[in-house]
Amino acid sequence: DTLPRGEKLPADQPASLSVRPRLILTGILFLVLVLIFSLKSYPETVEKYYSGAVYPTVRKGFLFLFNYIPISLGDVLYILIILLFTAGCYRLARLLILKKFKQAGACLLSFILKLEIGIVLFYLLWGLNYFRQSAAERLQLDHYSYSQAELVSVTSMLIDSVNSSRTAPGSSGLRPGKEGIVSPAIEAMHKLAAFDPPLPLIKPMAKPSLLSPALNYLGTAGHFNPFTGEAQFN
Repeated sequence: DTLPRGEKLPADQPASLSVRPRLILTGILFLVLVLIFSLKSYPETVEKYYSGAVYPTVRKGFLFLFNYIPISLGDVLYILIILLFTAGCYRLARLLILKKFKQAGACLLSFILKLEIGIVLFYLLWGLNYFRQSAAERLQLDHYSYSQAELVSVTSMLIDSVNSSRTAPGSSGLRPGKEGIVSPAIEAMHKLAAFDPPLPLIKPMAKPSLLSPALNYLGTAGHFNPFTGEAQFN
């Protein structure tokens, strides 16, 4: 819509896209999401074309761009998203209180559009690996069968091993420092690559998380950021 010369947009009027283009784009992204989720029924196709071809290229690109930056850009991205989400909720609540329902509807539509974009990027950059063939199929382990007694025995062995490892270092060994965490993690990644060839062999970098207080609250030792390909530890 055009405005008379010299007249400015109202403060609460979105200045980017009008409602109609946003509605069309929202509908298109919804169809893209339907297509993405339909791939769940085709794990062999996902394994061959995405996990085996597209994702290794994406992963190498992430490693090239972000691997040697000392801070976690993914955590910075999450912090910005939280701040923008909080500001958006405040703006939407303010519009509703002022009974500006048209502007509130446009604001809500913008939120839905951005959410769809985020979900699409999540699956294209990493999330489609959820739909690939299982590790048992890739490593040709799916033809084995196990009894309940064997599963209980292995589980008990793992529990004993974890408890033994937990008490072995003593209190000082529970705080190994950054290098004491990163070096064994890199070594483990290279060993894992021998069992899963598509795993990129570029030296991986684990970074200390900027969100450790939140990870402590959640009881999480670390996380992987699908938007930057970074691994963060608590």
